[in-house]
Amino acid sequence: MKFFVPFLFLLLSAPLAKGQLQMQKTELDFGLLRRADAHWMDVEIINTGSNVEYIFRVDAPKNTDIKFSSKEIAPGDNAFIRIAYSPAKEGKFKEELLVHASAWDSPEKLELVGESTHALSTILPCPNFGSEQSTSSSAFHVSVQSIKDNSSIVDADVVFYKNGQKITSSKTDSYGELTSELPYGRYLITVRREGSEIDTAMYVNAVNNHLVVLLDSSIEIGPTEELVTARNTPEPVKQPFSEPVDKKPKNDEEIATRLDSIDVDKVEYNDLPLKEYKPNNLVFLVDISASMKQRGKLELMKIAIIELLEVLRPMDRFTLISYASDTEVLMQTASNYDREACIEAIQKLSAGGETAGARAIKKAGNMALKNFVEDGNNQIVLATDGAFNEEIDKAVRYTRKNKRKEIGMSIVGVKCGPFTEKQMTILVEESNGKFIPIQLASHAGDVLVDEIKRTSRR
Repeated sequence: MKFFVPFLFLLLSAPLAKGQLQMQKTELDFGLLRRADAHWMDVEIINTGSNVEYIFRVDAPKNTDIKFSSKEIAPGDNAFIRIAYSPAKEGKFKEELLVHASAWDSPEKLELVGESTHALSTILPCPNFGSEQSTSSSAFHVSVQSIKDNSSIVDADVVFYKNGQKITSSKTDSYGELTSELPYGRYLITVRREGSEIDTAMYVNAVNNHLVVLLDSSIEIGPTEELVTARNTPEPVKQPFSEPVDKKPKNDEEIATRLDSIDVDKVEYNDLPLKEYKPNNLVFLVDISASMKQRGKLELMKIAIIELLEVLRPMDRFTLISYASDTEVLMQTASNYDREACIEAIQKLSAGGETAGARAIKKAGNMALKNFVEDGNNQIVLATDGAFNEEIDKAVRYTRKNKRKEIGMSIVGVKCGPFTEKQMTILVEESNGKFIPIQLASHAGDVLVDEIKRTSRR
């Protein structure tokens, strides 16, 4: 008995069996935390005892967010705590969290450690009440990574376009990141590095302020690149029509006389020298049907046309016609080409409706004939992303009719599919033009300028 009594005493003095909770990690190491990386990690807690246990709460700093898969853990079961961390500043960080649970007399410590390349604000910006939203701006972030291993891509070119014009451009830093202050609005964003390029259209505001891009440098850019030739940025030149307002030509006949008097050897234009290229009468027939809203197509088309406008000369004629369900002449410069007015008209284009292309070609032919330039390049440029709703034979008939009147037609295919390309090729075979596919903003203007050079060469 004397041996049994101490053993019984120890047994009676021991605490009653209680479930045990085991936290599988006491440190969460985020490593190098880039803006595009996952800002959260999970901690598993296992109940190894025989009773149901509970997670009460987690004491954490304000820049963390805590979620539970379940706060009740049955014997032999587990639960997860997901911890999202928003670094308040760049550099190394170390945060201590306290996890409270029913099985523990005191909270268990959990540390978050790592190094952040950025600071994230969790504070909602105070709005400027009573002002237009378009006047607001936000820091916009771009993260560029390899599609193969998510490694950072350094020195990637990032270009922002708005309403067809380049707003700003820069390169990613050593972490593959870039930040730019942008007014709220819709942008086409081009990211390119070592043969790989992606265009993304998105609306930027205080919430939608981060773009993650995965690039694969093994992907070739595509056939569009083969059409591009070297092109210099136009420099300011002395315009032939730079006289005072009261001495400007009054009519087309006087303008024609003035053009004939220009010495083509003395007036130089970087991209379209007068002695090499005929005067242009260009009628742009622009598809603004509903499908042009998708994938940044309308923005891409605006970029192509505006870059062409930058190289046209004062004697070139430009007409802008939009078509969807209806056809509308938006701009007509029969003489003394007004570049700024043309750009403004293009920037105002918005998409919606069907694609009544055949009637639009007929209208474009009439406008080209109205402003016809003898011994010039009289050309319709059809910019579209898709097939016509009307039968193709009508469009072919109008195209043949225009060709007989020495009016050609080229087609710019904006992110077209195989069926569309086939239909558009049928049309250009009836004219002296080409089908010009454009997929990327960096090439859009170049391929269009090259086509105008081809059709206007003397």
